[in-house]
Amino acid sequence: MNNFYKYSFYAVTIIGLGALGYWAFRKAKGAGRFPLKRGSSGPKVAALQRFLNKEDNANLEVNGRFDKATADAWEKMQSPWEGFLQSWPNAKKGQVHEDYYNTFIKQYEHPESMSGGNTQGGANSNSNSSVFPLKKGSQGEEVKLVQRLLNENFNSGLPVNGNFDAATEAALISAQNSFKVKTALRVYGTPNGYAIGQVSQDLYNLLVQNA
Repeated sequence: MNNFYKYSFYAVTIIGLGALGYWAFRKAKGAGRFPLKRGSSGPKVAALQRFLNKEDNANLEVNGRFDKATADAWEKMQSPWEGFLQSWPNAKKGQVHEDYYNTFIKQYEHPESMSGGNTQGGANSNSNSSVFPLKKGSQGEEVKLVQRLLNENFNSGLPVNGNFDAATEAALISAQNSFKVKTALRVYGTPNGYAIGQVSQDLYNLLVQNA
């Protein structure tokens, strides 16, 4: 009988440890999954916190936990919600989906890429600057985003393929000549490097935020 209790104890212990290990594995595996939301954790959340500190002066502790303070700061960034939704139609309030993360936040993943090594914000001002201006012949995710925005806001009918071809150039010129964009330029100032048929880094940010 003693052996029965002993082996029963071993069996229960092994099963318990296995269950605990599986739970920890599942928790770790899902920590950095998209969408990022309340309860998420890991390097991607830390990158989000650096992004919010730099772009919206959120003054968050960079702890890698999507806590209430992070959620409040992110919802503030999404406000007004309707305008955010127009540019990011797959978005959900209080969540960070993968497209937005890869376009704007990913560059904040590594603290060593921040100016002065400060993990509280301060992105390197030259980050991603080598791809700009976007113009005929450019390729990449930034071009895909411009094509998508042109389709959504100006009914351009472009294939979202990341190739800045003649059709993309023509659609961009048409959009740049529209009343909507001219008004935005008057309100927000002429972006550095603004040129018809091209997208400077400042104009890219303007299109994303205000198209």
